[in-house]
Amino acid sequence: FQNRFYKGEFGKQSAAWIKDTWTNLVKSRSDATVEYFQHPSWDQPSIILTIKGKSPEIIILGGHQDSINGPMGSKARAPGADDNASGISTVTEVIRVLTDSSYAPEKTLKFMAYAGEEVGLLG
Repeated sequence: FQNRFYKGEFGKQSAAWIKDTWTNLVKSRSDATVEYFQHPSWDQPSIILTIKGKSPEIIILGGHQDSINGPMGSKARAPGADDNASGISTVTEVIRVLTDSSYAPEKTLKFMAYAGEEVGLLG
């Protein structure tokens, strides 16, 4: 993606890519769901993957999905491999390993890809 700006088309496209990737990783699990969290003030949704545990306690692992490069916003070149595609790739790998091992968590696990972090921790 040219960038993953939270108010731009690439931000929405990259969020869809994450959601599709995570959904594909957990497609064989009946205890897992992947959903968008829509924000009222911008188009890029956050993504939440939940693996239901045996207890009501929740553990959250997340990273931000948006990127930014100066004042040009949605027109800037900011693929963000180091900020924060590295965090999202790590979260994605944890999801893959847990799913491949058929891990059944005691506590509910929530994996999140936050939108709007670069502009003030919004998502």
